[in-house]
Amino acid sequence: MEIKVLYKKQEGVLKIIESGFEFKSLNSFHVGFDRLNTLFASKAGSTPVRLKVDLLDPQQSLTFTFIHPTNALSEREAAKEQLTQAIAGNRARASSQIDRQVSGSAGTSATTSPHPGLGLSKVDLEIRKKVLVKDPQLAKLHRDLVIGGVITEDEFWQGRQQLLLLEHLSASQKPGKPSTLVDPRPTSSQAGEFTITITPQLVQDIFQEYPVVRKAFIENVPNPLAESDFWIRYFHSHLFARHRASSRVDANDARNDPVFDQYLEEADDGLEPRHAQRRVYDRLLDLGSTQADHDASGNALDITMQAGKVKAALPLMRRFNEHSQRLLSATVGDAPSVQGESGAQDNYTQQIRIDDLEHHQEAQPVRLNMKDREQYYTNMILDGEAGGASALQSDTPHMLDTAQLAHSIREGLEEWDVLVRADDIHDTTPATREIEDGLRSTAQIAAHDTGAAHVATSNAMKAAISCHTACTEFLRLYWSSKLSQPRDTGKVDRMVDFIRKTPSKVDAVVKKAQTVHEADVLRQALQPVLNGVKKVLANEQQV
Repeated sequence: MEIKVLYKKQEGVLKIIESGFEFKSLNSFHVGFDRLNTLFASKAGSTPVRLKVDLLDPQQSLTFTFIHPTNALSEREAAKEQLTQAIAGNRARASSQIDRQVSGSAGTSATTSPHPGLGLSKVDLEIRKKVLVKDPQLAKLHRDLVIGGVITEDEFWQGRQQLLLLEHLSASQKPGKPSTLVDPRPTSSQAGEFTITITPQLVQDIFQEYPVVRKAFIENVPNPLAESDFWIRYFHSHLFARHRASSRVDANDARNDPVFDQYLEEADDGLEPRHAQRRVYDRLLDLGSTQADHDASGNALDITMQAGKVKAALPLMRRFNEHSQRLLSATVGDAPSVQGESGAQDNYTQQIRIDDLEHHQEAQPVRLNMKDREQYYTNMILDGEAGGASALQSDTPHMLDTAQLAHSIREGLEEWDVLVRADDIHDTTPATREIEDGLRSTAQIAAHDTGAAHVATSNAMKAAISCHTACTEFLRLYWSSKLSQPRDTGKVDRMVDFIRKTPSKVDAVVKKAQTVHEADVLRQALQPVLNGVKKVLANEQQV
């Protein structure tokens, strides 16, 4: 399949082959199907017709504009269908691979786990699988280290219990009731037909939102109407038109139906709502609780904000209010337990009291009247002299003479000596020149950095990422085992052996670079790992 497209305002041909797709132009490139992640398409009918492709390893986005004057949409859909099948295949392979590696590593892991609740049951394996599916980098690390036999399953998940716990909580949470009104909208087909898809969840939502429909269903299904005939006639009836969320729906399109017309009620557009409103049990939240005081304080009603000024909007407004009341009741329950007048008053007092406005009085101390205070202090002085401890010598503070204090400070300063003199500072010209050369070379690299994209996509950079991830995992396991009690000496020694091999692995990665600039970039990227290796080796030498 060859399609004319635009990529970055450059016209070319998009060709889909068995292994991926190609863009042929002045700057041609090839993308394999294994790099496809997600697709995004512009809305049908909008111009221009575009298709956005998100890629992995490394992450990248490609946006193609289809330029055929008449068949742009059909060409986009044909390309989208083939790419969607490739993405589905990638996800199926990734899921099965992770399933195999989790199950395989579970069979070789220890039977006892030092962390309660993180055993190898079926539920725990499923949670670990979901965590690895959501994080491809973590899944690759698991495949390289655990499946490769470098570390065990328990060692890999040590320190990552938080990820498992969050996934377990996410899986155990049940979705709440949707806050939107139930409003089934028909979809149109190419033949101009309108259809509404009926699902068990939609039926349950309609019954909860409109009890009258539940009543009609119970009374008319399966006799005299079959379930399919019931829903067909309902969606064409005046009752469904009344239940629509929009008040601008033309009721003339609905049909008279002898079954559903008997369940119609008059529009709820009276001065007072037909259904009783939920009582506000907290008077501090009741906006109408102080309405009786408005006349005395001179606050007149705001006539511009009167509800029901437009009578046609009243039924819809009250339906929104009833829907909100149902959501509130489903969330916080019905009426709270009724407290006594004293309990309610105490609750109100607690809520309206502001500590910053309270006048806090410090508690007045009670003076201790002691007898024979002189004898008490004399005994303390004698005890201090006998034991060499400082004690209070009198009941009045002792003030040092300021002149004596200044004299002691001056004598102390005179004993100081100047350790660094101007003559001791050597010539800084070589150091300054070295700094300037470094800044100049860095600026030149930044100004002529034309191969950054090549470095990011090169095989050497992929190897560097894998080396960095594995060494970081070894460092994490080393320090966690080193600082744990009791210390696992065998595990520490194994991690040290792996860490000792890191410098040689870094040199092997750097040698894969095709240019000197690429080698410098890789060495700088891996330098923090080498610093961590040095600290580990220095720590082992001290031991």
